[in-house]
Amino acid sequence: MSKIPQAAPVKERMETVGVRFPVSDIEWLAGLQIKNAVTPSDKVRAIVAQARQQNSLYDDPQACLAWVREILSPLVIAAQAEEAQGHARCEILALLLEWLPSTLAALLVLAPEADRDALRQKEKIMLGRCFQLMEAVTRLALASPTQCHDPGAIRDNVLRISELAGVLSITPTVKP
Repeated sequence: MSKIPQAAPVKERMETVGVRFPVSDIEWLAGLQIKNAVTPSDKVRAIVAQARQQNSLYDDPQACLAWVREILSPLVIAAQAEEAQGHARCEILALLLEWLPSTLAALLVLAPEADRDALRQKEKIMLGRCFQLMEAVTRLALASPTQCHDPGAIRDNVLRISELAGVLSITPTVKP
């Protein structure tokens, strides 16, 4: 999960807001560790600051990419630690962790009020990314031996795609 920014010293005018929370949320909030946020009020302000920060990411592709990478960083670190301990490298996981951040960031940056041309461009980008992933996974299936925890799983799944591709090659293409 994304790190919650530390509570910043407040310089603007403050207003009191009464809010009712379920007991389970209050217990969770009490146990939440945020640097420089001790009280529930400090913690709620930090959470609001995080939400504002995340909302602004949708306008900035590079900031959005950095945020997605930050969210995925625990998984990247865990995968690297497994490899460092002498365990087999999982190529499919490495591939997904390389592919996913830029793909997800590109998708998230789409403005809700985007016009038809922007949506077409976004669709073209997403299709390109999907086909890049399919090609890369197919290459992994062709590699011998595949470096992953269950090499048969990749081959079995790619066989289904291969069957579909065979159907595509004999089916006449319909032009839009």
